[in-house]
Amino acid sequence: MKITRKQLRNLINETMIAPSNLYQHIIQDPKVNIKIKKLLQTGIDTNNQKTINTALTLLRSLGTNPEYNNAILNPHTERLTSHDYQKQFNDATIYGRTQTPEGAHTTINNILKPHQTNQPDITTSGQPSPGGYIIKIYTSNLQTLQLIKKDIKTSGLNAPRPIGDWYVHYALPQNQFYGKYELTVIFKWHTPNNT
Repeated sequence: MKITRKQLRNLINETMIAPSNLYQHIIQDPKVNIKIKKLLQTGIDTNNQKTINTALTLLRSLGTNPEYNNAILNPHTERLTSHDYQKQFNDATIYGRTQTPEGAHTTINNILKPHQTNQPDITTSGQPSPGGYIIKIYTSNLQTLQLIKKDIKTSGLNAPRPIGDWYVHYALPQNQFYGKYELTVIFKWHTPNNT
């Protein structure tokens, strides 16, 4: 089987390790010393890796939160928690690009553009959901909605993340889009472990 350069690049990008949210876990943990949290937050705010490393070393040496030791000692932690890596991940992967409501809308709108020339009544709405975001796509043409769903699948959004679920149904009378078909796409936000 031959693979094109573009397919290879996409494969490499999609297999990137998801960024870590270790720092946010530590800052939000009520068991962690407040002074360490403040020092860590200062390092994050100023993008100062020395300050961040000092906070992590203090956290480890106190021994009060051993659940973070493996993640702190992991040689990849510094890279996976950096702002630069988060941006690189978001830019390179469809998964990363859909981790915010704006990114999810942009991705869906790019998929919808070719369909909107033939079916101008396509509209979208979005709303937060527990652990993610929901985008609803409305149109009066069920066949167009089925094609949109197929295009979403082939774009890479369906494998196996970031879409948690989706379904097609007819909008109910109390809905402002009554009389149209609705495709609901549920995006799940990335919740990595501490490493």
